[in-house]
Amino acid sequence: MQDFVKAFKDKYNGKSPDAFNALGYDTAYFLADAIKRAGSADSVKIKEALAKTNGLQLVSGKLKLDKNHDPIKSAVILEYKDGQQVFKTKVNP
Repeated sequence: MQDFVKAFKDKYNGKSPDAFNALGYDTAYFLADAIKRAGSADSVKIKEALAKTNGLQLVSGKLKLDKNHDPIKSAVILEYKDGQQVFKTKVNP
């Protein structure tokens, strides 16, 4: 997470990323990882690779999919203090 925050701040003139920035990055990385594992741009192969994702380390934590292709991963609870998002707790599946 710290590397992501630093890279984000470097690219966007000191602006801090929010949860949506991290989840957007994770989504792109999830898809890129599946394409790499599929070894092809074939949509069926990519779909199969996405479904087989197990333990992929992302900015927001490790990702695993269940039999319904729903994500199983920790959830981070944030709160706002003085207009800023602040980490409150983490809930594990």
